[in-house]
Amino acid sequence: MNANGISPVIAILLTVIVAALTVCLFVTGHPVWGVICALICLDFLADAVLSFKPA
Repeated sequence: MNANGISPVIAILLTVIVAALTVCLFVTGHPVWGVICALICLDFLADAVLSFKPA
């Protein structure tokens, strides 16, 4: 088990999906939702980093 209890593959996959959604929102002219998704992306990125740390 890792430090945060999530698989590294799932954590990286979620980070990439939300990062793509964030870019899509900024490009289509939705800056408020883009910032919200960017914050969620940072949270998922922290989960991805922590998923590589041993318990």
